Amino acid sequence: MRLNPLQNDRAAGVLVAMAAGDALGAGYEFGAPLPDGAEVTMKGGGPFGFAPSEWTDDTSMAIPIAQALLESSSAAGSGSPAVLTMIVRAWAAWATDAKDVGAQTSSVIAAARRLASAAGRDKVHAADFTAAAADFHSRTGRSAGNGSLMRTAPLALAYLDRDPASLMAEAAVVSALTHTDPNAQEACGLWCVAIRKAVLTGELDVRAGLPLLPPGRAAVWLERIEGAERSRPRDFEHNGWVVEALQGAWSAIHFAGLSASGPAHLRASLEEAVRGGRDTDTVAAIAGGLLGAAHGYTAVPFEWRRSLHGWPGLHARDLMTLGMELARGEGRRDHVWPRAAHQDYSMWGRTDVLVQHPHDDGVWLGGIGSLARVAELGIDAVVSLCRLGVEDVPDVPSCDQATFWVVDSAEAGDNGQPGFVLREAAAAVELFRSEGKTVLLHCVRAESRTPTVAALYGATVAGIDPLRALEDIRRVLPAAQPNQLFLKLLVKTNPGHPPRQLILPSSCEILSEPTDKNVTMTTTPELSREQRDTAMVERYSDGETLDSIGQSFGITRERVRQIISKVGGTNAEQSRRNRIAAKEASVRAAHQEFLLIYGETARQMAKRGVTRPDAVMKLQALYPAIDVDLAEEALKASTIVFDKYQAEDIFSKEALAAGVWYLLGAELGLAPAPEWAAVNLDLSLIRELRAALESAEATPSDVATILGVVGAAQRRLTEQPEASITGKRYDELRDELVIALGLVSRQGAFPWPPTRQTVMKRFGGWNEALEAMGIGTTKQGRTKGLLKFTREEYDDAVRDFCFTSTLAGTKATYAAYDEWVKQEVAAGRPRPVGASVRNIYGTWTDALRAVQD
Repeated sequence: MRLNPLQNDRAAGVLVAMAAGDALGAGYEFGAPLPDGAEVTMKGGGPFGFAPSEWTDDTSMAIPIAQALLESSSAAGSGSPAVLTMIVRAWAAWATDAKDVGAQTSSVIAAARRLASAAGRDKVHAADFTAAAADFHSRTGRSAGNGSLMRTAPLALAYLDRDPASLMAEAAVVSALTHTDPNAQEACGLWCVAIRKAVLTGELDVRAGLPLLPPGRAAVWLERIEGAERSRPRDFEHNGWVVEALQGAWSAIHFAGLSASGPAHLRASLEEAVRGGRDTDTVAAIAGGLLGAAHGYTAVPFEWRRSLHGWPGLHARDLMTLGMELARGEGRRDHVWPRAAHQDYSMWGRTDVLVQHPHDDGVWLGGIGSLARVAELGIDAVVSLCRLGVEDVPDVPSCDQATFWVVDSAEAGDNGQPGFVLREAAAAVELFRSEGKTVLLHCVRAESRTPTVAALYGATVAGIDPLRALEDIRRVLPAAQPNQLFLKLLVKTNPGHPPRQLILPSSCEILSEPTDKNVTMTTTPELSREQRDTAMVERYSDGETLDSIGQSFGITRERVRQIISKVGGTNAEQSRRNRIAAKEASVRAAHQEFLLIYGETARQMAKRGVTRPDAVMKLQALYPAIDVDLAEEALKASTIVFDKYQAEDIFSKEALAAGVWYLLGAELGLAPAPEWAAVNLDLSLIRELRAALESAEATPSDVATILGVVGAAQRRLTEQPEASITGKRYDELRDELVIALGLVSRQGAFPWPPTRQTVMKRFGGWNEALEAMGIGTTKQGRTKGLLKFTREEYDDAVRDFCFTSTLAGTKATYAAYDEWVKQEVAAGRPRPVGASVRNIYGTWTDALRAVQD
């Protein structure tokens, strides 16, 4: 199934958050409930002697389900006897030396082995397990333990693209391998359907599966769910029973959600589940599967992911990979991220940059190419902000590699928790430095992600504002240019409250003896309630939203509103209006001051066809003290006329032609033809297209697909010479492509493929461009050679119009020009219409610029 970036994040989070909850609860299993606020850590120990950060039987039994579903290559085969047999054989092998096996599960495994032996077989079958479980239920009447619910999460990932009813039925089948009781099977179905919905939508809805149950059973479960929402996890004294295990997990999620959201909600929920006591690891594991589905892999704290491990020798990255591959439904893919040994960045340029952090020479800042120098420089910890292959950092132990998911994009749909992730990355750098390690912080080219995290870290260690830290970083990394979202996050970061400091084990070794002194967390001192309330009023007065304030302080939006109403009242609202007005006046003054100094330089750049984003970049490069946001806003508010399109020479003619061929292929609905392209495409076209796409941050697979479609379009033209595309349709398809592929240019200008106007300017017209490429022209419009006006007459028309507009005191707009033409024609003076003017000059702005001097 093709997932968007946020769905991918959520799918990756299911098994990781489940295992994190499992390991978090392991050291407290069978203990009494803990008081509110009691510290909860992955300390290990407990009655079965688990190592710190080690998961228990809950995750160990889920992994064979995930692996079998993955090996079956399709979710459609998940219920087959062969797949179920793969699962139970893995369970049987695990149970031979497992630290902990549930009582009911252990009994069923032993009985299944006896059935296999009686049938003359060395290995068990799924039928042996189902029969043994049914016999256990008939003999005892008590087979509703929580052992099947704790392991059920992987099924939801395999059924994302199928209907919930099928998922619920399959969950019952897998439950029945050890737990026959209908309560266990229904609980598994309800939880799986909730996980499926959370991955797809981000919503936490445990009621989603109720309509799939018989009405009577749905009513029973609804009452149980509502009871959980009126309770705390500690209220369920028999959480070894599947019903109370589900209630305890949902109670933790619901209660924590009253005061926390986002990543804070995931953490608070799992800690609440563990504080509930008794079967702590299982309740937290159950809750973790659903929380990971809702909040994603990026919401799981690094301190929990760092040393997370367990049977059969897996770690957090392995669980992340399993979750993503299950959700994709394409089976195991050894040569594709995240399972690939190496991530290919060979098409990217400027990846070898490597400098020391201006505030800490024990931190190196670099691009992906700097990984090759890790051993040479004595680097022993790596913080990565881009995709890596499994073997890309061979010289550093896995527990000293901190990888964070963050896309260099300002689009809301590309990053689930950007602020949290960037702060976590900065905290990881601080953590490694506190352990005496030399750290490499890197992304692909150290231009946006790396300087952002470096600024957050620098602000903490130097005690300065993050934007000031960014200025210092630009002195050693001149290409540093965080995107607009990252810049806003830096602006919002309060230097008085740096990222929390994590204290974790400095050793990568997994301890064989449990200890209560591993993996702890400390935070900056808590504000008093009065200080907190005052801070909320001040931030609201400064224009921050209720949602943002609530997320910062870990409380709901409504609670923030109540506090502000009580503490600040109408004074806060009036203060807010006054501050906003003062800010607006200050902004206007700043714009005027900027234009007084740099306005004439910007105006000369505009005359040379430089775009506004490129003008900002040039000014910032030559005058480093310039505030990028101020420059952008000041130029936007000015009367300087910039070309809204890219400079016409930013792409070669080969890259322009590739854009036309690609969109022609898209118009014809052609599939990629890589074989034909490999044999027939010009090497110069391939080289120029790759260079163009590099600035648009396209992935290697995107480049391959585009080249394949270009080849398919050229092949189709040999079969269908009349195939063509209009300029209007070209621009429509171009807009769709840019959105679909998420292409962006590093400097904010329009990415490849170029606009129709750019193509026309380089080739002299749209039909001229098609003819130059050997594509038939459409019947719409006419070529420049057939126009009835000379170029001088076009210049005269635009010049006369501008003169008339100046006399009348009106703006020389495109719409006003067309009205003027009508008046001229009525007076017996033929003039070219606006559309023809744009066809000749490329854009209306170009027409005005052509006659300015």
